[in-house]
Amino acid sequence: MTTIAILSPHLDDAALSLGGTIDTLRRNGVGVKVITLFAGDLQRKGPPSSWDSKRGFHTAAETFRARRDEDLRAMQLLQAEYVWLPFVDAAYLASRDPATVWDHLAPHLADIDVCAVPGTPLSHPDHEYTTSLAIERVRNTIPMVFYAEYPYCTRPAHLRDFQGRLTPASLRDRLGVELVWHDLKLTRSAARLKREAIRCYGGEIDALGWKTSFDRFAARLVNAERVGCGTDAALPEIFQELQ
Repeated sequence: MTTIAILSPHLDDAALSLGGTIDTLRRNGVGVKVITLFAGDLQRKGPPSSWDSKRGFHTAAETFRARRDEDLRAMQLLQAEYVWLPFVDAAYLASRDPATVWDHLAPHLADIDVCAVPGTPLSHPDHEYTTSLAIERVRNTIPMVFYAEYPYCTRPAHLRDFQGRLTPASLRDRLGVELVWHDLKLTRSAARLKREAIRCYGGEIDALGWKTSFDRFAARLVNAERVGCGTDAALPEIFQELQ
């Protein structure tokens, strides 16, 4: 079986960005493994970050347990394999050793055929870190695609510039090419399932501060998924039927 690994910086990025595609790939016989790098350390002592405290959590460990519960429900809906790595996000100002992160990540990539990583807008340090690590250590051994990060891609300034081809300058310079972006079509059932998966992250969506109803928020995401690659021909075969 062909297997794709989706590297998700946080416990929601994969579902919000590629939830419909995850469902479609799985129905097409592709194995889907979602690997969250910054899923939190359940043994961490102390208070939550300022971000997580907005959700009413009182300790870091409480935060990570609750967010993993959200992600578990979403992954079960999407019927995707999931892996949680024990690292904290940038808001906790913890030191990171790329070699240690890679030692945790590498075994989960041993049996995959394609790797998907954040690609645009890469405005969050954890997203940029995830992609940089993958380019450095994965790119030459496994075909890689880059996904548009939602909901960040729905912000008006980004949409004005996107037009299917916006690649962050840092990524373009690192790869040496402008990515070619492809819209992925979702069936009604895939869009509906993604919508239900998104709902699992209601607390995080509230914390994002989107001044809209859930219905309007979800509408921004359920019919818009994109992946980018270096050339048209480089788009892995597993995505061909989704265009």
